[in-house]
Amino acid sequence: MRMIWAFMLAATTPACLATASAHSESEHAEHDDDDDHDPLPEVAAERVARVHLLNKEDAGEPTEVLGIIDVHTKSGEQDRALQELRVRAAALDADAVVGVEFHHGEHGGEATHLSGTAVRYRDLIGGRHYEVIGDLDVRAPMGHERQALHELQARARDMSADLVIGVHFEHGEGGDGPLRVTGKAIQFR
Repeated sequence: MRMIWAFMLAATTPACLATASAHSESEHAEHDDDDDHDPLPEVAAERVARVHLLNKEDAGEPTEVLGIIDVHTKSGEQDRALQELRVRAAALDADAVVGVEFHHGEHGGEATHLSGTAVRYRDLIGGRHYEVIGDLDVRAPMGHERQALHELQARARDMSADLVIGVHFEHGEGGDGPLRVTGKAIQFR
């Protein structure tokens, strides 16, 4: 489970919600129906190098969720997968990827898999008082991270929330289980 500070609702651009994945047909069949297999974006090397990869659940300071990143490469290509995770985060203008999970293929031919939540260091609450108006829980098929974040945002909007805090991302197990994104919808007082 990953804890992220906040997820902006108002005036969020599609880039703030983007999730990207890379795969080949032989690597992960569970992603075949996913539309998030964008080519690797071009990002300046200096920007990519500034992205921190953290296996901790949070960055130690307030952050804004920009997207969930899910990368698959051939088994044994963990360095390439880590670089791709950084590139995709940098393309979202992220400062870090938190809750990085690494799974390498346990059996010959299984893909190396990395996932994490791209965040920007930013305090969206800014000391304001708020009230929690509801819990949000979205489940989606593996490979549909972008849609899960959009659904979380839509449900919060339906509640007239100003922000979603305490966002958690759980990656589905073994490619068979659904992914889960949860958070708390709040309104400022």
